[in-house]
Parts: sequence; structure tokens; C-alpha cells
Amino acid sequence: DSYQKAAFWLKPGVIALDNVKIPKVDNESALLKVMSCSICGSDIRIYNEGNKRIKAPRILGHEISGVVIDKGNKVNNFNIGDRLSLGADILTDRNLAIGYEFDGGFSQYMIINSQLIKKGPIQVLNDIVSFDIAALAEPLACCLNGYEKSQIKKFHFSLMEKNILVIKVIR
Repeated sequence: DSYQKAAFWLKPGVIALDNVKIPKVDNESALLKVMSCSICGSDIRIYNEGNKRIKAPRILGHEISGVVIDKGNKVNNFNIGDRLSLGADILTDRNLAIGYEFDGGFSQYMIINSQLIKKGPIQVLNDIVSFDIAALAEPLACCLNGYEKSQIKKFHFSLMEKNILVIKVIR
């Protein structure tokens, strides 16, 4: 068996780094080698306060990018070697999310389970997008969702020096 390092949330204020077996795929899952995982504000809140949806020990982290290194024979959405960006929420009748009900990306490898494969926000990346930028797709989606729910009707995007995105609200 092969092992990986993973950061487990145990209780408010306690995260432990441990060596654990790399998970195995079944026919309907895939194994992702995590290349980047951002720290979300919700990860910080969970670390500090916990969350009733999370049962310890849990691997947090839901702003993830990586490479598919293994997959079950029923997985047809992507291939071994594909570069992926993963978001948090799985569209079901219950509120399910990576890092909450399922282990997340604060590990070297993670399972992409069948529910996430079928209904989760997974995007196959081209070679131009870096893994660090791809891990920011989920927080960008949150910003765009907030924009769509706001009263702002017009805005202008511009890229500044050093790839900083500036959004100017036009009133």
C-alpha cells in the first residue's frame, strides 16, 4: 500500500497532519493527485468553530485542482492525465459538499466519488491555466453568483500588471 500526507480537522482549533493510505478507486470514482488547494473563509471558520455538517476526522478543502491518476471503468467524464478544477457543492436534494460530508483537498490525493462525478462542479482544464489559478475557480464562481444576485447592472473587467483582476462598477 502507498501512503500520503493529509491534514485532518479533529475539533475546533485542532488539525493534525497524518500519513494515511492513498484511497483506492471503485468502478464509479476517480483518484485525483491534488496540485493546489486554496484556503477558503469557510475552512477558517470550520477550523475555529466547527460545523454541524462535519464529522471528525475530516479532510477540509474544497477549492481544488489536480490531475486524474486513476479512475473506475464506469467513469467517462474525464481521462487519466486530465487536469481538473473542482468546486465544493454537489447538486442533490441535500446540501453536500467536498470538505464537509466528503474528504477534501488538504491532502496529496483525494477520491472524486460518483456523486461528485455525476453532479459536482468539475471542469477539465487546458494546459494554459495553472493549478493555482484553477483552484480559485470556486471563489470566483461565488463572486459571480453574488454579482448575479446584486442590483449592479454594468461593470468593467480589466487586467492590471501582475495579473490582478479589477472590477469597476459602472453606475
